[in-house]
Formats: sequence, structure tokens, C-alpha cells
Amino acid sequence: MVAGIGQNGLLFIAMVLIECSVFASQRLANAHHREGKKAGAVSDDEKPIGGGIFTGMAHTFRSPYLFSIALFIFFYSTTSTILYFHQASIAESVFNDRNSRTAFFANIDFWVNVFTLLFQLLLTGRVLGWLGVAFTLCALPLITTLGFAALIGYPTIAIFVAVQVARRVSNFSLARPAREILFTSVTREDRYKSKNFIDTFVYRAGDQLASWTYAGFIAAGMSLSGIAVVAVPVSCLWLILSIWLGHKHEKWVDIPIKSNTE
Repeated sequence: MVAGIGQNGLLFIAMVLIECSVFASQRLANAHHREGKKAGAVSDDEKPIGGGIFTGMAHTFRSPYLFSIALFIFFYSTTSTILYFHQASIAESVFNDRNSRTAFFANIDFWVNVFTLLFQLLLTGRVLGWLGVAFTLCALPLITTLGFAALIGYPTIAIFVAVQVARRVSNFSLARPAREILFTSVTREDRYKSKNFIDTFVYRAGDQLASWTYAGFIAAGMSLSGIAVVAVPVSCLWLILSIWLGHKHEKWVDIPIKSNTE
């Protein structure tokens, strides 16, 4: 569509869709409030948790399990930012105008969404049930490691697109559901407070640190292949952490994995 209506037209469509989501959110909140009144008594799951605003942060740093989940998110955010800058550099060198770059990014998103939809409909539940959380959690760091290794020798646009699509599909269809399951073995307070801290502050901290590091590497004269060399051992550490984290969860949970995914 960018060729026909331009980037401003696409932004206008995005604005309309966001306003529709705001309207839907308001209706959903009102409906939830009405249903709560009909139900009468408030269940334990609906009661306010209480406590301080820094409880989630404190629990994250005190618990090895929660801290490992935070490290998982940190590694994911860091490698995502590195690939994002790789994507911008490659697109800038290959495509001359903004509309062509927009279409290029849109094509990547299209195939990511298509494959993610197919995986989530047909494979995600089966993979979690057959192979467990540990293996499923390892898929994303393993693909990331192999992807950066491929970019070391062949930093071409075709290889990058393949890596980006495979990585994002594995995140949405495998790693994200497995990561959510990890929080089923913690308390309700940690499920809401620590998870919120990890998904916001820790994620953005990794994003910011990777931005500074990438800029420093470029300023030092490193090539895209050189940065990929640095990213490989980081991804390997992430893979080792995922193996430990998945096995730790499976050891703590007394109910079958299949019940957690329902």
C-alpha cells in the first residue's frame, strides 16, 4: 500500500486502528465491571494484591529463578536490538528510497505473521506438550546463535531475511508461550509485580544497552560481520540459561506441562 498512499496514508490508517482499539478496551473494561457486579462476591484472584511498588524489583533480584527469567528477557532484548540495527543498515545500503524500505520491512512482517499464525494454530500446543518447556524455551536462542553465525560469513539481505523471519516466528510461536508458562510456578504477587518489572524495565534496559554498544562498535570501525561475531557467544550464554531455566521450572511444577498450557 505504501506505493499508492505513501507513509502518511499508512500512519493515518494506524491512527484509526489505534482509536478502534481504545474504544474496544473501554467497552471491555465496562463489560468486566458489569460481570463482576453480577457475580457478587470477589474471588481471591480478583482481590488487590497490595504491597509496595518496588516489590517486583526486589523479588526479581532476590530470587534466582525470577532473576534468570529477567536475564532471558535481557538477552532477548539485546539481540533483538542488534538485529534491528543490522536490518536498518542492510536496508539502507540496498534500497534507495523510503517507500522501498517500508515495503521491504512490511514483507518481512507479512511472512512472520503468516508463519506465526500457522505455528500457533497447528504446532505450539503440541510442541509444548511433546517436548516440554525446556526444549521449547531453547528454540529462540538456538536459532539466534545459528543466525548470527550465518551472518558472520554471509551478511547478505537474503540470509538476514531468513534469520529475522525464523527468529521472530520462533519467538511468537514458541518462546513467548513457554516464557509465560514459567510464571505459573511463582506466587500471584510475583506473577503480576515481578513479571511487570521484567517485561518493562529489564526489557528496555537491554534495549538501551544494546543501542549504546552497537553505536560504540560502529564508531570503533567494526563491520556487521564483526558485530555478529560478538553476538554469537552472547547467544550461546542465552541458550545455556534457557536450558537451566526450563529444567528448573519443570522440576518445580508438580502438575503436567499440558495442564499449564490450557
